[in-house]
Amino acid sequence: MTFDPYRPWRRAIFSVLAGVAGLYFAALAVLIVVGLVLLVGAMGTDGTSG
Repeated sequence: MTFDPYRPWRRAIFSVLAGVAGLYFAALAVLIVVGLVLLVGAMGTDGTSG
């Protein structure tokens, strides 16, 4: 048995999962940053931050 069918599949699955997780965390970080910027901007323009 020179060919192990599980090794490439595991590597492909892990690479895909890592890519999906990276994209998910990147999108989450962008949403958090945009939300904070909008929140700070709204507080600054309204003047009701205090």
